[in-house]
Amino acid sequence: MIDWLTSTAFSVAGAGISWAELLGFGTGVVNVWLIARQHIANWAIGIANVLLLGLLFWTTGLYADASLQLVYVALGCYGWWHWLYGGEQRSRLTVTRTGRREWWALGVAGVLLTGGIWLLLDRATDSTVPLPDALTTALSLLATYGQTRKLVESWWLWIAADLIYIPLYGYKGLWLTAVLYVIFLGLCVVGLRAWRSDLRRRAVAAPVPPVSIVLTTVHVVGVAVWLGGLLALTVFLLRGTHERVLARILPAWSKWATLAVAWLVTAGVLQAAIELGRPSAVLGTTYGRLLCAKAALLAAVLAIAAWQRRLIRRLVAAGRPRWVARAAGVELAVTAMVLVLTAVLVQTPPGRTDGATADGVTRDGVAQSLTTSIFVVQFDIYPAAPNTANSLHAYVYTPAGKELPVAEWSVTAALPEAGIEPIAIDVLSLEPHHGSAEIQFPLAGEWTLRISARTSDIDRATATTTVTIR
Repeated sequence: MIDWLTSTAFSVAGAGISWAELLGFGTGVVNVWLIARQHIANWAIGIANVLLLGLLFWTTGLYADASLQLVYVALGCYGWWHWLYGGEQRSRLTVTRTGRREWWALGVAGVLLTGGIWLLLDRATDSTVPLPDALTTALSLLATYGQTRKLVESWWLWIAADLIYIPLYGYKGLWLTAVLYVIFLGLCVVGLRAWRSDLRRRAVAAPVPPVSIVLTTVHVVGVAVWLGGLLALTVFLLRGTHERVLARILPAWSKWATLAVAWLVTAGVLQAAIELGRPSAVLGTTYGRLLCAKAALLAAVLAIAAWQRRLIRRLVAAGRPRWVARAAGVELAVTAMVLVLTAVLVQTPPGRTDGATADGVTRDGVAQSLTTSIFVVQFDIYPAAPNTANSLHAYVYTPAGKELPVAEWSVTAALPEAGIEPIAIDVLSLEPHHGSAEIQFPLAGEWTLRISARTSDIDRATATTTVTIR
């Protein structure tokens, strides 16, 4: 069986593609797609995928990545269980954000993992790429841990890892795997958007415009080409490559880099305009100020890149590889800071929706997501004010995110601190999974809202929460 998996299935441009690589390609794409859709079957497909890739990596000398697959199997089993029973009262897990303490813990773990694996590979194996191998190993472990807990920021860790994996696998001759990771990169963008949308679903804030998803994809592809090329130059090509070879490579790389930068800057500016929504949000919101800081860092990177391009056009860069390597290293370091700011921006409400707070209370209403043993109910109340007509919209989904028809609704509201007993509210079914009602709250305060839904003859569950009316 192992001999068959490691045998050549077909060849592309003279490079042999093994059955393990081919099957790993297919199961990998399906796995990431299922994760993006929060489908529980992703863990079974993922375990098969990592076993195939483990065999592939071991035969090509990527020992850290090969050993990592065994850890993935353990994390896959844990993630499978945690998605099923890791929510409140052992219910299905829902998407959440990474807390500050958890970010610090992940950061420390990442540094320790990278350093430890780097030393191990450098001293105990014949790995030709110990640092990139160690860094991608650490990022992959942290990203997988984040996905077992449905942390939305885990997608950014995968994006960072994929940007390194793509040139690394190309250098190792694993071209099909390199193409797979380009696809992974695109799926990571889809997954990030899907999980963020799930986190904010039915919130009062405006939804993410569809064009923003396209712009994000173009932006990330531009970053992948640019940073992938920089990593390939810095780690692989500028060390020991003959001057004549560099004289051919650098002009071609410069043209591709210029095109990639044009893509990412254009897409980034358009996306920033969409997310800000209005000129005053540039300096008047936290999101806008973070964007300004990101733009300043990006301008510094582009200035260094322009200087490099000038050297290449004057045909002197090939004779000064150390200059080019140092400049590329500075570009990578500053770009890392840009990625950190980008991760912070993901957790910051965009300028167009400024005014929303973390607990779902906004200037215009209340929006929450509640999990029961059999379904997830997401609702919003507008305008969440006393002595006026408030509209309630509730939506019921399966734990996997599919619409779940409701046979019977029951909603009550009470204000115990004012002695107001539960008030029954009539609910109109606008869609099979969507109920609507009109509520008039006589007083401001912390109201207890109970939403009950019967989804079959025997399945009924109730979600209880507190909403602020002011």
